[in-house]
This record gives sequence, C-alpha cells and structure tokens, in this order.
Amino acid sequence: MEQGKWIYWFLSAVLLVLLLRACFVDSEQPIPASGYAVTFTHSQPPLTDYDRSILYSTSAMNIITAENRHTFPLSYRPLFHTTDIIPSGAFAGQPYGAIIGSDNQPVYDPRSPLPRQFIADTPDGNTLVRGSETVPGSDSALLKLTTHFEFVSRDGAGIKQYQMHPVFYGLSTLRQNLHDGELELAAFTKLPMHELNGVWTPCAASLSPWQTHLGSEEYEPDALHWAIGDKGRAPGWESVPKLKNFVLAYELAMQAPYHYGFVPEVNSQDSKQVEMAKHYSLGRFSHESIVVMPDNKTAYMGDDAKHGALFMTIADRAGDLSANTLYAGKWQQKSGEGEPGGEADLQWISLGHASDGEIEAVINQGISFSDLFEIGSEEGDGFTPVQDRNGKVEYLRLKPGMEQAAAFLESRRYAAYLGATVEFSHTEGLAFDEQGRTMFAAISKNSYQMQDEEGDIRLAYNESGGIYTISLADSGQDRQGENIPSRWVADSIRVVPELMGHDLRQESGELAPDEHGNLADVNRIANPDNLSFSPALRTLFIAEDSDLHLNNFVWAWQVDSGKLSRIMSLPMGAEATGLQVIDDMNGYMYILCNYQHPGAASKSVTPERLQPVKDANPAFAAGIELKAAVGLIAIDGMPRNAMPWMQTQVLPGK
Repeated sequence: MEQGKWIYWFLSAVLLVLLLRACFVDSEQPIPASGYAVTFTHSQPPLTDYDRSILYSTSAMNIITAENRHTFPLSYRPLFHTTDIIPSGAFAGQPYGAIIGSDNQPVYDPRSPLPRQFIADTPDGNTLVRGSETVPGSDSALLKLTTHFEFVSRDGAGIKQYQMHPVFYGLSTLRQNLHDGELELAAFTKLPMHELNGVWTPCAASLSPWQTHLGSEEYEPDALHWAIGDKGRAPGWESVPKLKNFVLAYELAMQAPYHYGFVPEVNSQDSKQVEMAKHYSLGRFSHESIVVMPDNKTAYMGDDAKHGALFMTIADRAGDLSANTLYAGKWQQKSGEGEPGGEADLQWISLGHASDGEIEAVINQGISFSDLFEIGSEEGDGFTPVQDRNGKVEYLRLKPGMEQAAAFLESRRYAAYLGATVEFSHTEGLAFDEQGRTMFAAISKNSYQMQDEEGDIRLAYNESGGIYTISLADSGQDRQGENIPSRWVADSIRVVPELMGHDLRQESGELAPDEHGNLADVNRIANPDNLSFSPALRTLFIAEDSDLHLNNFVWAWQVDSGKLSRIMSLPMGAEATGLQVIDDMNGYMYILCNYQHPGAASKSVTPERLQPVKDANPAFAAGIELKAAVGLIAIDGMPRNAMPWMQTQVLPGK
C-alpha cells in the first residue's frame, strides 16, 4: 500500500513537471518560423565591494524549441592579460600590452621606479577569422584574432598618457579544438604599424563581409590648430603636443595631422603575409566603427565626437574600399522635441568622390589646413559658421578648387559647411540586422547640441544615452536630387525606448547617486559603446563605456521579444570593448569581449568609492590601469554543431 502511494505521487509529480515544462517552453517565448527562440537569464549587479572588483557572469543562454530547452551557462575566459609575458616569437619576454616604437623595439616608461615598458592597458576592437594555415593530422583549426591596443593610460608616476605614444595591433593565432570549441593562444605578434605611418587611437573594429579587419582612428589631431596655433600657442608641436612623440617615431613632416583619422584595413588570415592599408577615401574624422551592407559597397560610419556627423560611403567596386563617394547625413526631426529620444528622417548630402591614392598624394605634398580654408572672424562675405568637434564656432571660406581635399581631409567641417547635421553626440558602435533591414547606432549621450532647442536635433538632455534604429530603403536621392546608387539607403532614425538609459537626478536636475554610488539606473543601459548583432540569435549585444555606472555591463537585447538582459559585470572602472559575436565558427559560437583600464576614475568611480574595492581585492588593486584582458564570453557546454543554425561538419581525419 505504502509503495503504491509512493509510485502514485512520484508519477503525479513527474506529470506535473512535464506539464509545467511544456507550458514554460510554449509560453516563455513564441517559437518563430526558424523553429527556435533564444533568451538570456539576468546577472545581478554587484552588491559587495569584492564583486565590484571582479568580472563575472551568472547568466545563461537558453535555446528553446517546441520540444526542448537547452541551457548553457556563460562565463568569461581571458585569452591573455596585458601584463602577461609573451612566451615565444619576436616579442618574447615583453608584456602583451607593451608598446613598441617604429623600430619594433620596446618603449620604456622614464617615470617608473623600476625599468618598465609602457603598457597599453586598453585592448579594444577585435575581429576573428579563419586562418589560411592548416593543422595537418589534427582535430583542431587555426583562427586569427586581430586586436587594437588603443592607448597607454598612465605612466609610473600616475600621469595620464592618453594619445601620447604610438600604439599597435596585436595578431593572435588561436588553436580551436574542434571537439569542444575551446580556444588556446598558440602565437602572438605585434603588427608593424609604421607601414601605415602608425595608427592613432585605434578604437572599435568590425569584420568586413570579405573577412578583413576594418579598424578606426578616433579623435583625429586637429589640423587647424597645427596650422595656425591654438590659445596663443605656436603652430605645430606646441599647439598639438600629443603628436610630438608619436610623429617623431615615424619621421613625418609638417603634414603630420593629415596622416591620422582614417579606417585602416588588415587582411590577417595568413600571418606570414599580412596586408595593410589606410583608406583615405573613407573620410577623416573621429572614426569609431564602420558597418558594410550586403552589396559590399555601401557602408556607414559613426563619428565619435561631442559634435559629430553621420557618414555614408559607396565604394566604386564591391569588396574594395579604395575609392568611394562620401555622404553626410542631415537630421530632419519628426517627433520627440524636448523628449529624451525622438524620430527623424535622414537626408544625404554628397561630399564628393576620391580614391585612396588621390588623397594620400595630397597629404604627401604637405597640404595644410590653411590651403583648404580661409579663416574669418564673423559670418558673411562667403564665410560660413562651422562648429568643430568640441562645439567651438569657426568662420570658414573654402578656397577655390579645394572641394575634394576638404571633403576627405576635413570631412566633419566640410559636412557642416554644406549644411549636414554635426550635432550627434558620440555616435559609437554600429550593427546591422539584414533580415529587418535595420541598423543599430549607439549614441553615447544626448548632450551638447543634441539636447538644445536649436539646430537640427532638439531632444531632452539624457547623459546615459541610448540605442537608435536606422531603417534602410532600397533607393534614395541625395539633397542635390541625384539618385544614390545603393539598395541600402538609410532614410529614418528613431530611438528604441527600452534601450534608453535613465539618469538618476534630483528635482534640481543634479545627478543623485543611488545607495551604491551609481549615477544611472543599473537596470538600464548607460552610455552604450560597442554593438554586435547576431542574426542567428536575433540578439543585439551591447557593451557599456559609462562613467555613470560603477561597474560597466554587457547586455543582450532580443530584438523580437524586446527582452533586455544583463549578461556580464566588469571590474569597477573598466570599459567593455572588442565586442564581436560569431554565430558559427567551425560549428561553435563565440562572443568576443575585452575589458580595458580597470579602476579608472570617472564621475561615479571616485577615490572614496574605489578605495574599499581595492581593499577587498589586492589583486584588483595591483592591476589598476595595467592589467586588462583580451578574451571571450564563453557559452559553456555547447556541443559542436548543436544549434539549429549550424551546419553539420565532419572532423578532419587524423
């Protein structure tokens, strides 16, 4: 009798679990036509000083079908830290983040109490591709990871070193285990960036459809200050002092500023024959990221500046960015005036056409800003008011015959000169959803000219910023009435309400910290930066670079359900960078993500907030603004070819 009751209750419990599971699978998220849906569980924000000192995730990725549910926990796997020592190769014995000069030799920190190389604790843009090399008789594949190292944070005396030194791209060879998907660092080298006259503050990166690395040079040196001086300082080195160490390292002459502010392209699939080029015909401004459309010709570029523009370019030939027609966008507001986010139509103004060779030749001839524009003191007589990237009004008159040079060497100023909108406040990452014919743009904050009641963009102040969607039409005309030769023409932009950050403010309008010191709601994004879209997961991944959150987060937003999940928390003061989602790399999925400058000060990370976190974790305290990581958010336990979007592949024979 007792045994019969036990069996009855056991079977009843099993039936109840199955019913609840079936209901859960059916009701948590509708199963789309693809046959599966994806959700991410939420990681809690850090609540203790120790948790604020570490990187962690307690999230999982759920793949839900009509019949089943697969759950894969997330964790962080560093491939290397910037302070780790390279074990072999040309740079053996150096830290991974140690910067090098034009002779490929170490650059030492003169203010360090002990002999120490300058460490770029700022790994940023990543791209991962299949390598052309093979591993005979092995169950593994070789992959190539190109990573930006953006700048040196501080020297040994604690003095800021931002943009003071030449930096580099790292090229990692990764061995991919085809049985479990694990990635192992097999080799590392530093690319010889002097071939491009060096790179200036390489920030975000993207992967081209033809599998090359598209980089960025952010916050280009101001050629006007170089030409005429700034704030009473003499022209040249005195007015643009950050160029001094950098340019002398590459032996450039007076045209130095015009070598920087472009998109470098790197083909790194074969590490023995790395090909590099700077695309001068993509325009010169504060490049953050570039995203290429399916025609392999049309591309969009953000301008990471306080007063920035939005650019579109159309290449002459598919898969070749060496000759382009450049356009700048004009915001025509439709709604949202005085609100945190709104909607606008986009109009495009053609700036001109050029090839890389044409613009490089002009630079090498020693052209100066003064050759492009006359500078006046007031509007009129052909002088047009133009704001620089920091909002200072300049009165410029284009010199005869300088249209092309101005368009590609002073792209932002020339865009404003022709009437384009130069009011976007730090347009950071861009991502693309081909199925929805939509682009996503991270606008770091609604401030400066975005927040006023004048000009083109008239929104309310929101320091936390947000994500905007940009719709893509299959045709369009520019402001001059000419057809734009593309089927991917951005025609409107609007905010995503659930992806707007929320400042924490008093009635007076002053920022008011929560009980932990955050100045923005931790359950919403703040100051979005890197973006990456997964077509397979229908998910937008968002990385923060915020000084309003004590700890920056990585988020996953499922575009069809609208669900937003926090999936990773970084060490206090660190920025999430290098975000790239790979849906299928030899049957495995990867979410690349780095972090940089842990412990960096900000509006929320004050010395008073930082000290107890340092006390709670001596390892964190020792690595502040030195020990950053290149790595990935691992999807633990996912078997090879396990997901519906993956192709069944055969392991290579031994």
